[in-house]
Amino acid sequence: MSAATDADRRRGWCPGALRPMATGDGLIVRLRLTAGFLPVGTARLIADLAARHGNGLIDLSSRANLQLRGVTETSLDPLLDELAQAGLLDESPAHEAARNVLASPLSDCDPTALCDARSAARALEAALMGQGEGVSDPRRGLPPPLTPPRKGEGRGAGEISSPPFVRLEAEPKPTVNEPRPTAVEYSRHQPLPSPLRGGVRGGGPLPLPAKFSWIVDDGGALALDQIAADVRFRAFIHDGETLWAIGLDAREGIDWVGACPLVDMPDVARLIGCAFVEAMARDPGLRRMRQCDAAARQALLGGLKLEPLRGFLPHPDPLPTGERVGVRGPATVGIHPMAQDRAVLTLALPFGRMAARQLALIADMAEGDNSGALRLGPWRQIHWPGIAAERAAALMGRAAAAGFITDAGDARLAIIACPGAPACASGEMPAQADAARIAAAAPGLAGAGFGLHVSGCVKGCAAQATAGRHPPGLTLVGAGGRYEVMRGGVTHARPIVALGAAEAAEGLARLAAHCRAQGGAAALAALGDRELAGMFVASDG
Repeated sequence: MSAATDADRRRGWCPGALRPMATGDGLIVRLRLTAGFLPVGTARLIADLAARHGNGLIDLSSRANLQLRGVTETSLDPLLDELAQAGLLDESPAHEAARNVLASPLSDCDPTALCDARSAARALEAALMGQGEGVSDPRRGLPPPLTPPRKGEGRGAGEISSPPFVRLEAEPKPTVNEPRPTAVEYSRHQPLPSPLRGGVRGGGPLPLPAKFSWIVDDGGALALDQIAADVRFRAFIHDGETLWAIGLDAREGIDWVGACPLVDMPDVARLIGCAFVEAMARDPGLRRMRQCDAAARQALLGGLKLEPLRGFLPHPDPLPTGERVGVRGPATVGIHPMAQDRAVLTLALPFGRMAARQLALIADMAEGDNSGALRLGPWRQIHWPGIAAERAAALMGRAAAAGFITDAGDARLAIIACPGAPACASGEMPAQADAARIAAAAPGLAGAGFGLHVSGCVKGCAAQATAGRHPPGLTLVGAGGRYEVMRGGVTHARPIVALGAAEAAEGLARLAAHCRAQGGAAALAALGDRELAGMFVASDG
């Protein structure tokens, strides 16, 4: 299969499988797995492909996609052939790009989840690709579980459903007391303007910008609010009915514009996408939702009859009382109890990277525990649901020995870092290698109250990720063999000081100790630029 042209391999865009991106260590081939659902057989296959056709390194992106690194011009076509045979390849680059959807990874394991996010994400992807009406209703339960495959069997992307133990009660069933106008009545009574004729469904993949993204949030314990997206849907309950709250990205935050029934979400999304494409035709510089002001965002919704956001809490933290008790936030590394003497293991990848052998090991361990499928999370985590509770600690120990992060207090969780040199052709410093040295030298970063962004160059490709529960308070930017220290998480701020990697590690150790003792992020904010620069200068005493 020769699907990727030379033009498709240029640097600087979001890579895919059919549009790989060239970088310092070869081609990057990105795989989008719906809702991060990774069956054991598929995980083993991907590990094998990464070892045979790439350099054996796999990145887990901040949007829960897997990236195979080090693919060569010679190995690309055989890799694509095997991906196609396994059902892991899209119909075209346009179909692949349209599926830029991030969903809650554990909605079938989280008792606080309000809907089946995986089913909803699948329906949303179908709508964005312009496929037919045959999408599943997120109100319904997942298909009956199948027996996990043994080694060498069932390598397709969808051969396993959810394990049988994860959902003890049926999904909440939205109740409809009386007929009401659909949220997409406009789309069913009037043709869509050109160039996207053919109705809400159909008409092919929406030609949205490659970075235009969507989020499906099940409303449960794992909040996706900290993760950027142009359009998001978050489930909530009003008067016993589960609805989607619709949020559009804005410069000032998330603009929650209205609600729609669960089953209408794919059509609503398709219409918003169509309207944005038409807005781009009028304004060639328009690429992201946050570029639109309030009036422009309302214009995008002109054909929709959305419901008001009655009973919706933009910041439900803590969750409402009753059975839904807890605090919405990112998933934490560790062992999380489930019912029926089962548990979810949440592992993190150091700076989002693992070797093929590590993924193969986790797949083997999951198969041995008969736990079905892994889930990829947006915090560069692998969730391993349904393991026997009595075996959780031993399995976590094996994962730690294999190089995964299993301790929530690990300083590497407070750092985001791009690959840097030499893996990235643009990198001026070895960002990930230096980030590991910083974490070893400054273990106190885990409790310092701020995150750290280490960028190999001024591009700041890792900036969209979130370090733990804290946004980056400082950024190190590689330039001319040194790191420039800047406030915040961006790479274009005014440098406060420039220094080598070893000096940066020592200074961050001192800064972390100061912030832990003086109140976390507030202590960092209270430091003036001169005082902050002084933290990176060793005392003579």
